[in-house]
Amino acid sequence: MSVQVSFRQVASVAAVAWSGAFLEWVDFYTYALLAVIVAKVFFPSADPIASLLASFAALAIGFLFRPLGAILFGKLGDQFGRKIAFIAAMILMLAGTLGIGLLPGYAEIGILASIGVFILRIIQGLALGGGYGAAITYLGEFVPEHRRGFFTGFLFTTPPAGMATVGALIWLFSNILGTQAFNAWGWRLNFIVAGVIVFIIVLIMHMFYKETPVFSMLKAVRRVTSAPIREVFSRRYLPLVLMAWIGVVGAHGPIWYTNQLFNAYYIGPNFQNYVDAATASALLSTATYAALWMYPLFGYISDRIGRKPVLLLGIYGNALWFPIAFWLIDQVGPHKDLTALWLLFWSMTLFNGIGYSGAMSAFLLELFPARIRLSAVALAYNLGYGVTGGLTPFVITWIYSITHNIYLSTLLWSTVVPMIMATWYVLKGPETLGVRIWAEFATEKFAKKTVTLPATTPIRQVISALVSAGSKYAVLTGSVVGIFGTRSLLRALSAGAKLEEPAGNYATKVPCINADHPVTEVFVALEQYNVRAVPVCKGNEVIGIVEASRFNKRIACAKKRI
Repeated sequence: MSVQVSFRQVASVAAVAWSGAFLEWVDFYTYALLAVIVAKVFFPSADPIASLLASFAALAIGFLFRPLGAILFGKLGDQFGRKIAFIAAMILMLAGTLGIGLLPGYAEIGILASIGVFILRIIQGLALGGGYGAAITYLGEFVPEHRRGFFTGFLFTTPPAGMATVGALIWLFSNILGTQAFNAWGWRLNFIVAGVIVFIIVLIMHMFYKETPVFSMLKAVRRVTSAPIREVFSRRYLPLVLMAWIGVVGAHGPIWYTNQLFNAYYIGPNFQNYVDAATASALLSTATYAALWMYPLFGYISDRIGRKPVLLLGIYGNALWFPIAFWLIDQVGPHKDLTALWLLFWSMTLFNGIGYSGAMSAFLLELFPARIRLSAVALAYNLGYGVTGGLTPFVITWIYSITHNIYLSTLLWSTVVPMIMATWYVLKGPETLGVRIWAEFATEKFAKKTVTLPATTPIRQVISALVSAGSKYAVLTGSVVGIFGTRSLLRALSAGAKLEEPAGNYATKVPCINADHPVTEVFVALEQYNVRAVPVCKGNEVIGIVEASRFNKRIACAKKRI
């Protein structure tokens, strides 16, 4: 049961959602992959580790503000629409990205440059915290129920694709301009180009795309909540948010960022120094592109076998692969074996496509009701990947400053911690495959009991039954189903009908809507038959009626005959 959306419309929505989310990640991760250069420009220090820690702190603060962005834009999206929240977040990301690209360095304005970077990273964190949750919800509420994992899996290619694209742009600009010019000023081009493209996508989405059918339905049936955040933190939903954050998204967060970010730092000049930073970025970028097919594939697999087995394979399988993968990196790295390094990077990005696939997005979408979906999805996602995952470079570097063993530091955070966190999901997490997000809009949920009589019942007896039941309408059954109300009575009397005549002669003939079908069929019947109520059936039995007064006035018909 769902509202039918054409494949062409789904494809169009998927394309713009993918583009918007992709560019948000390009903007956000441009800083991450340029952290070493940014450290020298905005956080100069005689101690390179201290400088890098300051740069990673600015990286981390962007992640830490993502949950606040989830709350702000989640409230916006659950009250005013998914599209509005998505566009607003993209505009904010545009401001943060261009700001970093144009901000003077420490040599020009001193400590104000360092402060400015922190402020702009906060802006980016707020934007991404709301924007990506809005993108997931926007697309997820358009796609077919039985292909939610597959279609939203394409959306989950945007973070790795965005990061890989940033790596490719860094490699391209550094080769065109030369290392010296790129480090001096060319790195700013990455921020400026990304910001300009985001502006174009915002215009396209604003002009040509509309609200999701699910949120439109929420407005129509008057179920938009005025306090989505309060509901998210209620006793009913907070345990689900915490389980999704800690047991699923948070457990995979350190894994994802180790696969997609820290492995490049690991082999680069700041740690093992097997290759230069540009080569490390190129290895990671190409390996990531070669693994993007995994994200929709395992989303599709989750549509068949369930979300939980796919997600657990992505967490535990990947966590147990790290000790082997990084040991192998340390064997081939000193020999500058780029082919072997690339294959090991590829194995990591392949694993990312299991846990961070359409299974993840479908699980989050199916876990929460429509009225709080954007807030809950965005909060759980950003607490997991934004906080637990986003802290990965900083935490591993901090552990390394104590242990002086980068291999051990990586495994403590990226293998041990995720395996412990995921036990919550193993023990308490539900399987959400089979949950239909349209089920809350089934016609039965809007029906109320009414008087049901045979169509041959005399008008006098129908009136008596209505008065006794305190009901406005009676459903009359027979060869066809009809609705008899006050105006039906007036119409009968004005035609000279006797009170002993069958009421069915003056009832308005309307179809009986299946209780399991979406309430949109009620809207169609209300307008097509120009009535104020329609009957609801389960099988051959009338179980009640749905009245137009239950819905937004724009749904109701201008003229009624009952």
